[in-house]
Amino acid sequence: MFGSALALLRWASIGFVVGDWIGLPQYAGQIPKLETEGVWCLCTGVVLPFLAAIFLGFGKRKDVRDTNDAGSAPTGQIRASYLDDSLELFAPIATYLLRLIISAAGTFGFAVLLLLVIYMYYISHPR
Repeated sequence: MFGSALALLRWASIGFVVGDWIGLPQYAGQIPKLETEGVWCLCTGVVLPFLAAIFLGFGKRKDVRDTNDAGSAPTGQIRASYLDDSLELFAPIATYLLRLIISAAGTFGFAVLLLLVIYMYYISHPR
């Protein structure tokens, strides 16, 4: 999440620099390099939250159900709970989406924190 925040902030700063340098002939050779670096920073900033969502699930234990016979119904009873079985299919997707939301919120939080730190640094060290 921290790496994603760094990459997205770097992408934004590259955008500001390239926007200021367009039309200035002395920087014409550096603009294509900055544009390719900006593409890499954007791709990194977008992909890393998805990887962080996967890593948030490491170390978690699987649900252990207390069943005597691996989910079969007891003798003489009919199992009528098909809805529960269909919802179990979507449980991993829902947990990944929840982790992805947490990862995106963490990335946003780190970006705000980094901006505050940079702002405080420039206030305390004027040029």
